[in-house]
Amino acid sequence: MGQQTYLNFDLLFLQDGDSYQVQVVNSPSGEARGSFQAPFSALDLSGIEEALERARRGRGDPELIPNLGHKLFEAAFTGEVRECLHRSLDMAQHEGKDLRIRLRLSETPELARWPWEYLYDSSKARYLALTTETPIARYMDLAEPTPPLAAHLPLNILVILSAPNDQVKLALEHEWDLLQDALASLQAAGRVSLIRLETATLSALRKALREQPIHMLHYLGHGTFLEGSDDGVLLFEKPDGSSESISGEALAMALHNHDTLRVVVMNACEGTHGSSGEAFKGVAQTLVRQAVPARLAMQYEISEPAAVTFGQEFYSALADGSPIDAAVSEGRKAIYAAGNTVEWGTPVLYHRAADGQIFDLPGEDAMTDQPNEEQARGGISIQVGGNVTGNINAAERDIIIQNQQVLELSATLLARLGWQLAGVLA
Repeated sequence: MGQQTYLNFDLLFLQDGDSYQVQVVNSPSGEARGSFQAPFSALDLSGIEEALERARRGRGDPELIPNLGHKLFEAAFTGEVRECLHRSLDMAQHEGKDLRIRLRLSETPELARWPWEYLYDSSKARYLALTTETPIARYMDLAEPTPPLAAHLPLNILVILSAPNDQVKLALEHEWDLLQDALASLQAAGRVSLIRLETATLSALRKALREQPIHMLHYLGHGTFLEGSDDGVLLFEKPDGSSESISGEALAMALHNHDTLRVVVMNACEGTHGSSGEAFKGVAQTLVRQAVPARLAMQYEISEPAAVTFGQEFYSALADGSPIDAAVSEGRKAIYAAGNTVEWGTPVLYHRAADGQIFDLPGEDAMTDQPNEEQARGGISIQVGGNVTGNINAAERDIIIQNQQVLELSATLLARLGWQLAGVLA
């Protein structure tokens, strides 16, 4: 299938005394800058989160989301910054391309908790993140952006179901069943493969990563942001089943040096909250900085139907070769299309891929030529006379081929000799 191509629109937030500056540092139409007046206070965030929760349950103000998105947009895109955005959109369209919005919040971590995914441009009557034409991501501007990984299908997804026996019980088995059902067609088509981690311990995770190439990690469990330690943690299990708090830094160390691992998806409460003092203290930011090119988390609690709908479209788009920010937008659109006008803004994407491309997958013409599982391990199947001899490695294959060539040559010589003897006897 044809893939969308994007131009980048990078919006950098800087603190300027008691106020903020916003700068367009990269766009099709050049640079721009403007002042930024925060539309909410830190105290307002708690009220916003409570209002979003009521809206998710169908008891909130129906105008909450558009009003919230409008205020965010009006505050961030003022004057020449807004003109730069609209010119960039026109230029991208003229080139037959789309425009990804990359928010750079590393210098202003206190703004990272705002729900930027709801940005609403009233002049065009649309949410920026709710279309693949203008996907939104929190971009981590690091010295070494990650190039896409050349990979063959299926994409292996390792699923962690962490249910410590000293924590509130979660319906993880039910979520596992839902995830399997949601991705059943993708598995049947050989596009993704779900692998369940046997036990939700850190040592089991390291072992699984060593045993086979894992492309994506999907965590289901408890997560929290520890105000006292100013860090985010995920709860894994100890060998005795009790909980073990794993910080973003500890998890990043476990995931480091596994080059095939490109995406971490975390369905855990408070998994995206960063530090008010350092942008990379939160789990999401730490993982992207130290170990994994892309990290997707839920900034608020998400319902089962929304999570299933999102996962199905998100993984499907990635397996089709879409850039990860476009894949997230596909998941958002699916949630919205299902009649859920609130939770499409819950997923938050952090990444450091310069063009959003996480995987470099073969085109449809090459799909039939990709190695199967045995070939990926260095083995093949040889068929002789209609019987499969079994899986062998490359060295054994060469010996068999050589022996076959000798047999074929011998048969040819014997045939010629037979004709010659027949002529003599005649």
